Amino acid sequence: MPSLTQDQSSLLREFAHQQQGKKYNFKGIVMFMPFMVSRRVCELPLMHENLRSACLTALARVQLADVDDPQANRFFCSEFVIAGYRHAGVELLQGQASWVSPADLMHLRDGDVSAWHSEQNMQYIGHLKRWNLKEILSLRSASRQAE
Repeated sequence: MPSLTQDQSSLLREFAHQQQGKKYNFKGIVMFMPFMVSRRVCELPLMHENLRSACLTALARVQLADVDDPQANRFFCSEFVIAGYRHAGVELLQGQASWVSPADLMHLRDGDVSAWHSEQNMQYIGHLKRWNLKEILSLRSASRQAE
């Protein structure tokens, strides 16, 4: 985020360190899967941004709302990102962190059409990990030869 301050960056780092050693939110992912299918109704490109966001919010409240979730201190990947930024005082988008997919985060880039109403746009600076396709393919073929 181009506008992230030093203090917000420190809070984001603090949040990440606090989560080390905690378990992954597998229940959240399983609960999220049916929502991924049904939410497509809300993502029709003909809808205005506010209508898409309201539709998604209503659908998520029905399918995903679980206020007394005993696994509330666990996160899946995109949920972790939203929760971390919120800990730092930055709202990326409306809705609960458990309602957001990795694709939703990707579409928070400047100029993209996000399914959710975007509070802050992000700037794409590249992948965190550079994949070496040649190495991946050579490992794959070596494992097939071993079979």
